[in-house]
This record gives sequence, structure tokens and C-alpha cells, in this order.
Amino acid sequence: MALLYQQPLWAQAIYRCQMPDGRISYQQGACPDQASATSIETSKPTAQSPTSQDYSVTSQAERMRAERQAKERAQAEARQRQAARLKAQGNAAVQADPVRCAHHRAEAARWQRQLKSSQRTREERVYRENKIAYHQAIIERYCRGLGDSSLSPPSCRPCSLCLRPSLRRSLGLSFGL
Repeated sequence: MALLYQQPLWAQAIYRCQMPDGRISYQQGACPDQASATSIETSKPTAQSPTSQDYSVTSQAERMRAERQAKERAQAEARQRQAARLKAQGNAAVQADPVRCAHHRAEAARWQRQLKSSQRTREERVYRENKIAYHQAIIERYCRGLGDSSLSPPSCRPCSLCLRPSLRRSLGLSFGL
């Protein structure tokens, strides 16, 4: 039995023995005299074989970390490309809408606060970053030339139909409505 473990499995000979009654057996030693024997070639595992892959916990953790970082980089690049595409599309004649600008500024600020206040999981952080990028792209597209005072009373006279009271409160606006 000790001889079995001295050589690697790929270096040992394997025999396929077919008995006279039709049974087939595989064994490491020679077949009995009444059985027909066929030797099976075994070769050393190559570098691409699954047995040569490192399955240790540290290597798996490294592989997972590298995959996660690559995915996060790809998502960040996609967000930047989308923002650039929206900005390029925004070069066309787009009229600034002060109400839309105020809404998206408030939404971007809200998502910024949520991003800073609590992060439970990586997915939540990525989701919030995507929301912020979306609202900032909309702001860049539709709010050019309006500045931060887009809803000051001289340039815009919003009514209760334009802005919800909760939106006015979140923006700190009071128009005597």
C-alpha cells in the first residue's frame, strides 16, 4: 500500500481488464491470466488542467477582489462616457428649464447626503453614485447659464403648480405662496 503513494498517479500504469464473463475492471496491477488486458496511458497534467489551478482561499480572495475592482472601474468609465454623451447631446439648442434644474439639483443634493450619511453595502454606494451622476448630467445639460440662482423671484415666478411645497422647503425657497 505504501508503494501506491510514492509515485504520482500520472506516473502509474492503469490496466483495463475484460474478464471472460464480460465484466470490465480497471486496476493498477496486471490483469489475471484469463482476462484480456489493455494498458491505459496516463500523462502528466498540463498547466491548463484544472488540477494545476490554485484553489487556496487567498488566491480566490485575490481573484474576486481583482474582478470586483475591474467591474467598478468599468462602471465608473461607463458613467463618465454617459455623462460625456449627455453633455455632447446637450450642445444642441436646449432651453433651460428652471423648475427642472431646481428639481435635479435637489435630487443630486439628496443623493449626495444619502451617500455621505450611510452606506450599508457596496451595491447601495454604486446605486447612489449612479443617481448622482445621472442628476448631475441632467443639470449640466439643461441648466447651463442659469447658475445657482435659477429660481430667484426676478427670473422665475414659480407658482404652486410648478413646485411642490416639499421641493420648495428642501430648496429653502419662499415666494409668499
